[in-house]
Amino acid sequence: MTIPDPTLVFANAAGCLAAHPAGYAVLRFAPGPWPVESLAELVTETGALLLARRWNGLLADVRQLPVFSDEALDWLQRYWFARVVPQPPRIFKALLLPASTGVGPAVGQLRLQAPAFTHYAYFADELAAHTYLATLAV
Repeated sequence: MTIPDPTLVFANAAGCLAAHPAGYAVLRFAPGPWPVESLAELVTETGALLLARRWNGLLADVRQLPVFSDEALDWLQRYWFARVVPQPPRIFKALLLPASTGVGPAVGQLRLQAPAFTHYAYFADELAAHTYLATLAV
């Protein structure tokens, strides 16, 4: 199976956001560090894309995700996880992890901060992550 190319929607220092033709968002984090404002913009755009398209699937490529600063973790807790940033009521997240290290420190930070309604699936293989989300979008 080939993976169709998603359409770029937004990019900044923290990463890029794309719309996948199968009906989910693709978020690729850039290597850091980057300002918390860049993270806030990227995450806010992600919520807006999911709402605008009425999607609830997100592939987050966290293979290059740096360990979050205390400021970034605080922003995520106060605004994203507290649902101040507009987003769908439920998001199914497929996290694309580094193959060699498994769940990295930044992903561990996210899991500790995430509320109970967050649904994560973890993948080392990008095709498997896309396949998982494509089945949810049907």
